[in-house]
Amino acid sequence: MSLDIPIDHAELCARVRFRLDEPVKLPSDELRLRERFATERTARAHGTGVRVTPTLTPGLFARLEEVRERVLLPKAPALYIQSSGDLNATAVWSSGACVMTATSSLVNLLSIEEFGAILGHELAHIGLQHATRDDDSALADLFAFEQSRAAEISCDRLSVIACGSPRIAISALLKVYSGLSDKHITLDVDATLRQLSEDPGRVDMEWEALQTHPLLPFRMWALNRFCQTDACRSLLGLEGGEPAEAIEDEICARFRAVGDGLTGRAVSDHLHEALAWTAALLITEDGSHSESELSVLSSVAGTVWAEDVMHFLRAHGATAVEIRAKSSLSALSNAGKPVHERVRSHLHQLLVRLDATKSRQRLDQLLAAAWSSGGA
Repeated sequence: MSLDIPIDHAELCARVRFRLDEPVKLPSDELRLRERFATERTARAHGTGVRVTPTLTPGLFARLEEVRERVLLPKAPALYIQSSGDLNATAVWSSGACVMTATSSLVNLLSIEEFGAILGHELAHIGLQHATRDDDSALADLFAFEQSRAAEISCDRLSVIACGSPRIAISALLKVYSGLSDKHITLDVDATLRQLSEDPGRVDMEWEALQTHPLLPFRMWALNRFCQTDACRSLLGLEGGEPAEAIEDEICARFRAVGDGLTGRAVSDHLHEALAWTAALLITEDGSHSESELSVLSSVAGTVWAEDVMHFLRAHGATAVEIRAKSSLSALSNAGKPVHERVRSHLHQLLVRLDATKSRQRLDQLLAAAWSSGGA
């Protein structure tokens, strides 16, 4: 991570982006639907909320301006406060401008400094262009949940920059999760973080992999670790700190272990399936296959998978194998670049071992068709 001063909001967002928070490319029709939704939400905010202005809500407006300066926005977003018992804040991009809403309960719960952290968090969703893809498969749901949790890690980081203090950002998280104000809770941030450091594995539960937001213990731990990096400290105008890349490795490893590694196990199963079907397709596409080719297939896909796909080939033919190969690759379309590169690398190695590099173009075409909407 660079320690230079970022030149604008986009560069700042790129600096704090969590490594596993991969950018999502949406098709044009989905973008149009989101723009329509943003327009409707903006109209609703105009009609049901009170806009933050220097005369009507001077304290909130001053905090909004301070956040704007801290996160390097050229213009402050329009912020509306809506009466609600929910604790919520949102930001949308509509007609070339950012529009934010926050509920009255949220504003009343937090200190003005903590509210600034929440504003920074929501602005990060816009700056990082967060989005989720719609899909109806169980594996795609796991990918979407994981992507959503990774996005929250990135946004928490910008919340620190927005309020200027790790303790304030973590305090805001504690209050939002508990719903308790200073009147009822003593926020011992240091004690909580020490507990997490002593036994981080205790909070990993399989159902956590089915959540859109990280659980509070992991979220606080990940944010605190990021705040200890030289990259974060430089953004706060401080010196020192631990190497950012090493801490990012640590956070990534624990992030992948969420839910006892449920998403990783699911990806591994589908990865082996995709390797088996695609390798079988490449080997048998010329209408024949040798013992040496079958041996290579077994080494790439595993003996059991190799036996199963060849049995399927003999029973149903090459066209059916091609359909299975394309389907298994498509199932991994949202798995992210590391998984894509792993599949590509294994299959390229297979072609090299078969001295069939002429088939590489065919393989690249298969991968591009399967992953074109997944940002590969």
